[in-house]
Amino acid sequence: SEGVSLYALGLIHGSHAGSSSNKRKETNEFLIKHLRSSHANEPISHGAALAVGLTALGTNNLEVVNQLKELLYTDSAVAGESAGIAIGLVLVGSGAGNVQNNLDPKDADEINEVISELKNYARETQHEKIIRGIVMGLALINYGQEENTDYIIDEMREDRDPLLRYGAQYTLALAY
Repeated sequence: SEGVSLYALGLIHGSHAGSSSNKRKETNEFLIKHLRSSHANEPISHGAALAVGLTALGTNNLEVVNQLKELLYTDSAVAGESAGIAIGLVLVGSGAGNVQNNLDPKDADEINEVISELKNYARETQHEKIIRGIVMGLALINYGQEENTDYIIDEMREDRDPLLRYGAQYTLALAY
């Protein structure tokens, strides 16, 4: 399937050891083009979103985050789950949404707003897959952030939704 081949492309070029930065950037642009054109096709969107997350791993690229957020808001369960995880991959270890973070000051406010939107969307959507994707993304964002994540962990633990409470445990595990 085409979605799986896009994901494989992300695996190949997502590695800093397996691909040059120019090739990774070129591949990321190719994958974003597929992501934009595949919103109606869940399997392709799923593979493209994960691949984009892998090729933009840890870049904190606001443009990529916005593309993934657009896919998330299509309210497609399968594609939304992968979009939530992919946003976490792009922002991995950044601490976005926390008081202290590793974001570029010019993008920090907008990215923090995206995190706030993600948390609200996780509470509003009826799709469990999307909620799972968002909480896994939030956990990845807080990777290695230790006590900086205490507020978000407590917030998620106290939520009425069991999937958000479940996500608090992933966040706790990745933060420490």
